[in-house]
This record gives sequence, C-alpha cells and structure tokens, in this order.
Amino acid sequence: DKWDFYSISQYCNELVSDGRGGQEPRFSCNYYLNSRKEIYNVIQEVTSIFRGISYYGAGSLVLLQDRPADSQYLLGPSNVLDGMFEYSGVAQKARHSTCSVAWQDYDVQGEVQWEYVEDADALAKYGVINKEVRQIGCYSQGQAQRAARWLLLSEQNLTETVTFGISIDSGLALRPGTVISIADPVKAGERRSGRISSATTTTVVIDSSTDLTIDMPNSPTVSVLLPTGLIEKKVITNFSGTTITIDSSSPFSETPA
Repeated sequence: DKWDFYSISQYCNELVSDGRGGQEPRFSCNYYLNSRKEIYNVIQEVTSIFRGISYYGAGSLVLLQDRPADSQYLLGPSNVLDGMFEYSGVAQKARHSTCSVAWQDYDVQGEVQWEYVEDADALAKYGVINKEVRQIGCYSQGQAQRAARWLLLSEQNLTETVTFGISIDSGLALRPGTVISIADPVKAGERRSGRISSATTTTVVIDSSTDLTIDMPNSPTVSVLLPTGLIEKKVITNFSGTTITIDSSSPFSETPA
C-alpha cells in the first residue's frame, strides 16, 4: 500500500533532536543485504526500523507504524460479543528497566557500539532488568537512544491487554494497528456507551438511560461513529432522559446512523 508507505515516510523524515544540539530525521536506514532471506522476513526486519509491522490482507501488503493517532473506532458492551471485555496484565520480568541498543558508528568504520538507557523509576522499583536490542540499519546514536527510550516507556506504560469478540460490522472496519476507544462500565464504574435509537445532526437519542449519568458542569462530550466510519466528538449542551443535544452552531457533518 504505497499511500501507507508515504504517510510513514513523512513521519520518519520529521526532524528531531539528535541529542547533541542538532537535528536529524526521526528514522534513517542504512541497510546492506548480503545474504538470501525469505522476503517476508526481510520486510518485517525493515518495518521494525520505523516501529512498524506489516501484514498481508485484502490482496496487498499493509504497513503500519506505532505513532500518535486519534481514535478511529468506538467499542462498548453493546457492540462486543456477550458485552464482555477480558483483561490480562504483563509479567513483571517482561518490564525492563534498562535497555542496551546495538548500533553502528561511521566514525569507527561501522563497528558496533552500544547505547545504554535506563528508566530511573523502573530501576528503583524493579532493579536492573536489562534488554539488549540490535537496531537494524542504524548509524545514529540519537536514533539508538530514541529506540531504547521508546521500548522502556512502552513496557512501563502498556502493561495491559484487553480481549473481546466483535460482530461482522465492526470486524469489517477494524484491522491490526487501529486505535480504538473502549467504554467498559466495569472499568469506568458507570455506563458510558450505547446504541443510537434516532438522531439528527444536533441531537442523539440513545437506546437506554439505565446507569447513565452526565455531569453537565464538567463540559461533557459525546463521540459518535458516523456512517462514513469517522468519529466526531462534540460538546454536550443539554441532556434530558435519553436525548443528548449538541451546539447547533457546530453540528455533526452528517446524521448518525
């Protein structure tokens, strides 16, 4: 998918600090293939350079990248099988507190150097749990350091996995790497999602008001999945029974289904 690749290249080419007072592209690749390998394995290696994954689907190779993105879908008990979300945690030994990244240095004819980064909070909590990583195609110390910081921050913050089943209408829209929002009453302590009974571009009538409260003084918002598949978020101006009203001067771009 060349358009995904183009979008990824724009993110890779953005200038960031090189750690020495200058700037450099976020990701650079200097890669020499000198042996035969399975092409899919090579693609996986290359995509790992820019924090990406690749998979084959719908007749093409799709590239995805871990980068900041807005939520693209909404999930709650009303659109998952049995209304259930199951959670599991990550083992403590899988949360590394230090990271050593191997990179190659132009100044010493491409010899491998090691960039060591540590997470002070994790170090104080878990002690030294080191992770060694070989950063393929990396000739930048700054890029190696960013890779180590990303790995440590990810492991310390992304410690929970949620599992759920979805119906075919959601399954057609979701794919690996899609950023989603989950409104689970077990986590939130109260209901925060549902189906739409009827709607206009300024009002939404929800399927039920059971266990649903909205605190108007706190400037609440409502997020709606539109027929185009896009999510729009609007400020709630009034809530009565099952009817949510938004500002008429900033309506939804189309009537929700």
